[in-house]
Amino acid sequence: MKQQIFLYSILAFFSLMLTSCSSLHLDEASIRDKYKNKLIFFSNESNYMNEIEYYDALLELDDEYPSDISDLKTLTASDNNHVFESFHIKKTPAIYITSEKGVIGQISGSSVSKRDIKKTITKALESKN
Repeated sequence: MKQQIFLYSILAFFSLMLTSCSSLHLDEASIRDKYKNKLIFFSNESNYMNEIEYYDALLELDDEYPSDISDLKTLTASDNNHVFESFHIKKTPAIYITSEKGVIGQISGSSVSKRDIKKTITKALESKN
């Protein structure tokens, strides 16, 4: 009798774990789906001085890719922590370029040059078209 109760307890525990894991996966998938075909800028509003190279690069790319740059989504961790987690953002600033296939380009960190940022975005946007 004790073995049956123990066995049922183990089965109940594992079924609860499996259902909660699948809902987390669905949430992450739905968040990523919401940001398909986007240029996403992950910002840290408390340290915006580290983002100057990113802003400069985006301003310069606006002439070449006006529709992509104008559709830029800027997200801050304080308001969008679940999105940061879904994209596994470890450091800001960061830019992710997505397509129907998922993330096709990304760059992050405050020690990257404007040239590298532009190069990464350009390569990803050209592969999208």
